[in-house]
Amino acid sequence: SSAFVLCGVLVWQHRLHLLPAYFLTHWPALLLLALLNPVLYYQVLFRAYDVLLAQQAQAINYSWAICLSLLSVIWLGQTMTKRDVMASVLAYLGVVVVAAGGDLQQLFESNIIGVMWALGSTLIWAMYWVLSKKYDLDPLLSLAAMFCISVPILAVFSAQESKLVLTSTSFYAALYVGVFEMGVSFVTWLLAMKNAQNVSRIANLIFLSPFISLLWINGILGESVLPSTLIGLVMILSATLFQQSQSKV
Repeated sequence: SSAFVLCGVLVWQHRLHLLPAYFLTHWPALLLLALLNPVLYYQVLFRAYDVLLAQQAQAINYSWAICLSLLSVIWLGQTMTKRDVMASVLAYLGVVVVAAGGDLQQLFESNIIGVMWALGSTLIWAMYWVLSKKYDLDPLLSLAAMFCISVPILAVFSAQESKLVLTSTSFYAALYVGVFEMGVSFVTWLLAMKNAQNVSRIANLIFLSPFISLLWINGILGESVLPSTLIGLVMILSATLFQQSQSKV
C-alpha cells in the first residue's frame, strides 16, 4: 500500500516514467537502502512491539536522532562536540528510565530483549538516513523504488513464516499502516519542508508526535501511561532539542 501511494504521487507529479531508469541507474544503493528500510527496520521494530509495552517501544524509538549523530561521526567523519556527548548520555539515560518502567529489576529480568530490539530499530533507521545522505538520492523517487523492491522480498519472508494470511481486519490494518506510516505522511512532510519559510519551526513540530502517540496508545490500546514513560520521553526529547540548539558549549 505504501508503494501504491508513493507511485500514485509520482503519477500526480508526472514523474512515474522516470522510475525504471532511476532504478537502473542507482540500483545498488536502492537495493541496500530497501533492505534496511522497510525490510529489516520493520522486522526489528515489530519484534520490539511484541515484547514491550507500545509506549515503551515508541519512546525508545525516538532516540534514533541521537543514534544518527553517533553514526554521522563514524561514517561521515563529522565531529562529535561536548553538546553531542551530553545529549547522548541524557537520551540513553531516558531510554533506561522508559525501559525499566519504574523498576530496574524488571528491566534486566524481562524487558532487556525488547529493549535490544527497540534500540536495534533506532540503529537501522539511523543507518538508513546516513546512507541516504551519503548517496544523495531523490527522496520521493528513491522511496518509491525501495518500497517496490521490498514487496517481493517481504512476500517471501511472510510466506516462509506462514503468516501471509489476509483477513478483513489484517487487510485494513496493513492498508492503514502502509498509507500513513510511510506514504501520505512522508509526502506531506516533504511538502511542509519545501514550502515552509522557517524550516526549524516545522522540524520542531516532530516533538509533538510522541506525546500524541501516547494519547492514541492510551485511548485505543488501553495502556495506562506510566510516569516513567513520560519522564524518560521528556529526557530523550530534551536531549534531542539540546543537541539541535544553536548555542555553543
